[in-house]
Amino acid sequence: MPSHECESDCTKRRGQIWSLDFAMGIVIMLILLTVIGPYYNSVKSGLREEQNTILRQALQASEILMSPGVPYDWDASNVYVVGLADSDNPAMFVPEKISSFLDMTQSNYTGMKKMLRCDAVYEFHVEGVYDNGTLVQIGSRNLSAGMAPSGNAGNVIGITRYARINNNIMQLKLLLWDEVGNP
Repeated sequence: MPSHECESDCTKRRGQIWSLDFAMGIVIMLILLTVIGPYYNSVKSGLREEQNTILRQALQASEILMSPGVPYDWDASNVYVVGLADSDNPAMFVPEKISSFLDMTQSNYTGMKKMLRCDAVYEFHVEGVYDNGTLVQIGSRNLSAGMAPSGNAGNVIGITRYARINNNIMQLKLLLWDEVGNP
């Protein structure tokens, strides 16, 4: 009988130890959730804020490009705002303005970022595409300017606006993006 009593006591103790382990596990998990929960929410909120910032800047840059610019008949020597639209018909792009925009972007990308009011941490790429998918041509050049997103692109926001050029409908596609690891 003594061996039978030991077997019964051991079974009771195993159940008590398991209950104690379970209770300690629950307490540790609750402590971790209490500590990690607010951190997770702040990180998630920070990401949302970053996405809202880049979206606002992309919308602002697209509005600038869709405007006639300042002055309305600007060229590279007197431009304050680099809009591509005709001052009499804002839905129509002016090929000469697009050509100047391409030249200015190629010669001074950082200056063009400032003109589009993009923060220094963001990069941009602008492209004009007809509805059939071909790139808009200005003279012998494609309407494509800026830096295309790289493999390190983090947040990428795309804005598509519609306009006319030479009596054809086109899409103006603006990408604004940052690199992973940029503050």
